[in-house]
Amino acid sequence: MRLRLKKKLKSKAPVKKKHVESGKPIPDELSLSGMRERQVSPLNAKVWRFVLLISAGCIASWTLQILFGLNSPFVIWIVALVAGASWIVAIRMLLLESKLKKFWIVWLSGGALFIFLLRSSDGIWIVSLSFVFVFLLFRRYMPYRHLTSRRRSGLFLIGFVILILLISGWILAKQEAPAQLQPADSSSISAKPSVFVILGHNLVKYSLWSLMHFWLFSIIHLFFAIRLHFMRLKPKLAISAFLIAVVPLFLVFIMGLLALYSVLGESRAARTITIMEDWANLAVLDENFMQTVSDRSFSYDLDGKKIQGRGDEPAWITEFLSFLKREDSPYKEWAAADTAKYFWIGSDLWLIDLSSSGKPKAYIKGCLVDSIMMNRIAAILKCNIKLSYAGAIMSGEDVNFQVRENSPKPDFNKISGTFFHEDGKEQESEQTQISFWRRIFYFGITHLDVIFFDTDLVGKQTILLTIQTSISTILRELFSEKNPLSLVVMIALFSFALLMFFLETFVLIFGVRITTGITSAVKTLHRGTRRIAEGDLDTKIVIPSEDELGDLATSFNVMAGAVKKGREEAIERERLERELDTARQIQEKLLPHEMPQLPGFEIVGTSLPSQQVGGDYFDFLDMGTGQLGIAIADVSGKGIPAALLMANLQASLHAQVIKKGSVADVASRMNSLLVKSTDTHMFATFFYGILDQIKSTFTSTNAGHNPPLLFRADGKIKRLEAGGLVLGFLPDQNYSHQTVKIKQGEVIVLFTDGITEAAGPSSGKISENLFGEERLIEVIRASLTKSAVEIQAAILQAISDHTADTPQFDDITLVIIKRKEQKA
Repeated sequence: MRLRLKKKLKSKAPVKKKHVESGKPIPDELSLSGMRERQVSPLNAKVWRFVLLISAGCIASWTLQILFGLNSPFVIWIVALVAGASWIVAIRMLLLESKLKKFWIVWLSGGALFIFLLRSSDGIWIVSLSFVFVFLLFRRYMPYRHLTSRRRSGLFLIGFVILILLISGWILAKQEAPAQLQPADSSSISAKPSVFVILGHNLVKYSLWSLMHFWLFSIIHLFFAIRLHFMRLKPKLAISAFLIAVVPLFLVFIMGLLALYSVLGESRAARTITIMEDWANLAVLDENFMQTVSDRSFSYDLDGKKIQGRGDEPAWITEFLSFLKREDSPYKEWAAADTAKYFWIGSDLWLIDLSSSGKPKAYIKGCLVDSIMMNRIAAILKCNIKLSYAGAIMSGEDVNFQVRENSPKPDFNKISGTFFHEDGKEQESEQTQISFWRRIFYFGITHLDVIFFDTDLVGKQTILLTIQTSISTILRELFSEKNPLSLVVMIALFSFALLMFFLETFVLIFGVRITTGITSAVKTLHRGTRRIAEGDLDTKIVIPSEDELGDLATSFNVMAGAVKKGREEAIERERLERELDTARQIQEKLLPHEMPQLPGFEIVGTSLPSQQVGGDYFDFLDMGTGQLGIAIADVSGKGIPAALLMANLQASLHAQVIKKGSVADVASRMNSLLVKSTDTHMFATFFYGILDQIKSTFTSTNAGHNPPLLFRADGKIKRLEAGGLVLGFLPDQNYSHQTVKIKQGEVIVLFTDGITEAAGPSSGKISENLFGEERLIEVIRASLTKSAVEIQAAILQAISDHTADTPQFDDITLVIIKRKEQKA
């Protein structure tokens, strides 16, 4: 019972923390490496396997498209199966944690069902793709959150590359429409493809476009959610600097090149049109101009009489003159213009001037636009000129016509112009590419409005003029001595670029220095934390920076000193705790372990220290001849000093009871010994009495202790107060004593102030809710009929109920003496 109640009261005391011994390694979970480890999701490996399977299927589909195209039904179905399987894996991954998994499966199945129900329709896959778009649009892509940061970054790059591959494969593959896919043994050219082929083609389009949308949405989601947590600080800063400084600079440079390319190219194209318009004006102003610029020219009056000309007569001249004589022809409109016009007649391009008046009649004159004329323009522009067909454009609301599909088109190879360098070498054509610098590329583009004529049909047409040149030609012209203004501009631009290069180099070096300062400071802090983790608490970090990193280093040094001091204090506290534990074991041996057996009396006692070592003391001394010495004391203070004084008190008592004398003499001699052996601030309250079994008397003296309570059979209470001052306070003190008769059933209770001053829960001061002597008397009165052991248990239980969860602040010591009632 004593041990059980003692454990119950001790459980309410403040919990003392254990400390790590000096030199003991820190557990892995508390080390830097252990703390850095992040818990990996159990779905991380599963999601990553899905990603790899989808990626492998996409790459396989792309490879098949590039190598074999989509011409063979066998290849079509292989691509359909591979891409379809990849899309199914993607759906399964996206629905891993979806609450509406069944709904989306039904949704996608319903969308794909259109392909099989309407398998003969070539464009039905677009309807099915709309279901996929809705499905992907409302996804949160939760499975990607289970991937580690490193794998999410890798997935972003993989998705970006695969999306480009799928798009390029779709564009570059040699696809044919299903109507053109014929079996090898087909005897009819106009036979339609089988439903089996059309179904396979629709499945291919549906699966590939679904995968493209899947990767597109995945890339967008990962772009906004990606974090480079797995990277160290230095590469992170390098990437940030690259994205913030280098990439914008590169984009500005590319934009400048494109702007320069556009301006120079379009200016050349505009000059080309200007030259051709000037030629049209000169054809009206100068009668001999056409013979000068072309080897084939003509001049006729409206009656068809040839005035003059060079080369063969045009085969269409008679038909054209007949058309001009019609009332609905736009002859008057053309003739009223101040400029000649370009006509597309047959397969040739002509410059024709129409006049409604002349000498002696109205006339028509023109010349063939051939390579000689275009070479002249190419020599002026120093670029190759190539013409191409741009399609028919209806013109003239008053002219209603249709261009025949089988109408002849101009032979543009005869009209293209080639630029020859001063050394006589032709500028490289597309077929004679030597290097990147000399490779021909498009430099500018414009259009030339011409009039289309075919028998009785006339209308406007557009011909595209493309300017082609090489980088070497452009540079040669810009740095040519014949063009000093361009040379001056290029030298200025080169000087400015050189200045920008030095500035960029300076900024780069300066940025690297700043980045190095940050990374070196962080690295120094990291090394310091590692050393502290290894137990080196004398680590000091020196960072010659006055920024936040310097402040952090100072705080780190302060923290390291505080950790060292705290660790030393923890070691010292642990040493003291071990010493207190040893003292507690010694103190427990000083207290009685067995209760005395005195015929006719029940005697029990207990002591519950508030700390590991207490200052309360009780003892039983066998005096012989039926007498028992009973002592109880309360030493001032707590801990080791109180325990030492208690041990001194116990030794003094055992030494003094040997000598003859009354209990008052024992108290007086003990007082003299304590005064000599202790400081003035150390003292003890002491109660000592001798229980005589034969006489049933109890003779006692009280040295400032809580008066024990004698509960009489008639219900009265007598306090045993006779004695004197506390022990150890003043020398040469005399103490008195008193003797009381103990009748059957009467109880004497000896206690320390740890019982009456036991504090319960209180919102105010602790002294407002003490256990108190009155409550103690009530508990004892209610238990007088019980045994001494039960009375002790009732008192301790009442104290426990009163204090509730309030820690024990003082030692509790209790001795119960009860005279047994004799049976009748």
